[in-house]
Amino acid sequence: MVGQLLASAYEIWPPELRPHYSVTELRRLSGITVEEVAAQLGLGRTAGYQAVRNRQIPARKLPNSDRWVVPEDVVAQMEAYDLANLPPAPLSEDGCRSPAPYCEREGPVSANEAVGEDDDA
Repeated sequence: MVGQLLASAYEIWPPELRPHYSVTELRRLSGITVEEVAAQLGLGRTAGYQAVRNRQIPARKLPNSDRWVVPEDVVAQMEAYDLANLPPAPLSEDGCRSPAPYCEREGPVSANEAVGEDDDA
């Protein structure tokens, strides 16, 4: 019953994204707290509970309790989804995957130049 309860938390995801477990895997599926998942994802406690309320993190409220439990493998499932579905960042001219956080141009940049307008206009 515990494994099935935890696996049912994945009902918030589209069917093609839900993990499929054998009966043996279901029996071994364990749960962790929202705080633990939030820490693994680099979120604070409040942000973790907000993600559960927004149905971004699959969780089940335990019967007759105020406690929420998240399938232990939820972070791995979320990371696998991200890796499979997020496009790779384009390479910049210097071969980096992310743009440089600074402007390589010498001197200050005006507000108009920053949005692509000329100062002379």
